[in-house]
Amino acid sequence: MVSGVTFKGMNTPYLLLVSHILVSVVLASLTIAIANFYYQPITT
Repeated sequence: MVSGVTFKGMNTPYLLLVSHILVSVVLASLTIAIANFYYQPITT
């Protein structure tokens, strides 16, 4: 995770929360994209 990466003067809990949410959204999007790619031949 990128939770250990911080910028000077920007290592606030709010930004850590935002970065965590962004990572979760990206992982969810990738999972949905892969699922749609593999299940596409079945649904069509």
